[in-house]
Amino acid sequence: MAVTIDGLISGLDTASIITSLLELEKRPVDLLEAKQDVIDGQLSAWQEISTKLLSLETASLNINNSSKFNAIGSTFVNNNALQGGVVNVLANDNVITGSNSLSVYQIATQQKIVSDQGFGSTTQNIGHWSTTITTSTGTQTFYQTTLDELKSAINSSGLGVTASIINTSSTSTPYYRLQVTSNQPGVDNGFDLSVNQGLTGLGDPGILLSFSTMQQAQDAIVALDGITVTRSTNVFSDLIEGVELELLSAGSGTITFSTDTSQIVENMGEFVDAYNNVMGFIREQLVYNPAIDETGPLFGNSTLLVIQTSLTNMVTGVVSGLSQTIDPYTTLSQVGIYTELATSKLVLDSNSLVKALTDNFEGVRNLFVPAGSGTYTFVTAGGSASGGTYDTRVTNSGGNLVVQMRAQGSTGSWITLEQTGNYWDGPPGTVLEGLSIRAANLADGQTGTMSFSTGVAEQISYRVGFITEYSTESVIYNQLTSLETRKDDYQDQIDNLNLRIERKRVSMVRRYAQLEVTLAQLKSQSSYLTQQFESLLGLNK
Repeated sequence: MAVTIDGLISGLDTASIITSLLELEKRPVDLLEAKQDVIDGQLSAWQEISTKLLSLETASLNINNSSKFNAIGSTFVNNNALQGGVVNVLANDNVITGSNSLSVYQIATQQKIVSDQGFGSTTQNIGHWSTTITTSTGTQTFYQTTLDELKSAINSSGLGVTASIINTSSTSTPYYRLQVTSNQPGVDNGFDLSVNQGLTGLGDPGILLSFSTMQQAQDAIVALDGITVTRSTNVFSDLIEGVELELLSAGSGTITFSTDTSQIVENMGEFVDAYNNVMGFIREQLVYNPAIDETGPLFGNSTLLVIQTSLTNMVTGVVSGLSQTIDPYTTLSQVGIYTELATSKLVLDSNSLVKALTDNFEGVRNLFVPAGSGTYTFVTAGGSASGGTYDTRVTNSGGNLVVQMRAQGSTGSWITLEQTGNYWDGPPGTVLEGLSIRAANLADGQTGTMSFSTGVAEQISYRVGFITEYSTESVIYNQLTSLETRKDDYQDQIDNLNLRIERKRVSMVRRYAQLEVTLAQLKSQSSYLTQQFESLLGLNK
């Protein structure tokens, strides 16, 4: 049973006294809870940084390889300026720039037929006769006696045709006719339809339907650069590699594929914006305001400072592996992407970028995407690889020929690449991790050189992926885990302190309760003694 204190005997507000005394005991709890609030702010900051970094990774991935960087635009110029559209052209980024002549002699069409007879109602009895349809998928015969029944039976047959009912008159006086259309264009997708006389014993055969052809099935015929091709479809995806052509009408003209600098500039703008969002938020976390003696949630965090420095170096320094004496561009500032000193933000000068793309497209591309050349065929170089020029050699190891590389001019150890068929990859944990080359027809003692660069976009996408991945190797994961652990430790301390405070409160309540009991006893004794003294005084008188 809980002990209550009312202070009726002592006249003391013992509850308030205990509360005041315990407030001093709770001061360490308040301090620990304040530390937890700080950690919550830091957790929130790291999570926001992770989100912004992932946006930067997405923007980097849009420009981190040749196919994505080579934004290709396509145009079709009709030979007849008065004619409408002839073809829609959809090209991916692997298309080789250039022009092709295209002539569309005819487009593929579906077969369409319609009944010569019509009826005032779709549910009207139209007689007893059979309809047989033959397509490339088979033959079926139907014995329906209304247009609705016949339409439904045809549509559920799986013959590759569709039946519909059309009204060729007015709403008030309808004249319903049956139309049958092949589902796909082309001669091979056409069909035969025949109607047979009514069946004996089923009553009046009614009107024997007949059908007229509204459109013949035909194949598309085109000529690409003088070579004629026939297809049963109007969508050609195998005439030009990486290009889909959708035929619209007969006609001719020229298709031109060229680098779409506007798309590249747009992608670069998204990359710059994503980078500025990350770096701007990082600066907010590291700021110190002496006027109010206030710091950002992650002020002084060494890990965040390393992230800030590494990202800055990637976009401001010379791209790893590019030569200032050979390559036309080695820094982003040379193509119109520079750091504004006043704000430390990246700025995109689109005019300068377009000029650089026009002057030397490959030079700009090599700033962002992996590139390489040398004795063997360069395949790719991931962001973990260290760009530069390397000597190569082929040596016999255990009876097998292997390819080895080391930095040109170095006297260090040779790095043996890992083989998969004709492909050789840099081993994990080395400066060549992420490098892939293709080498065939090897000979013992063969030597050569390989030069490669990784590109800013590839470096950033790799680095950001490493920072944000959900594993024990991730920088942010470890930061979050450490903070959560500290927060849990503080909570354990808070729980222990609260338990001690509660025990002390119970002890104090009992002591003050005992004080009240003792005072009550003393008061009772005082009253008794007073009465006794008064009685003695009365007797003496």
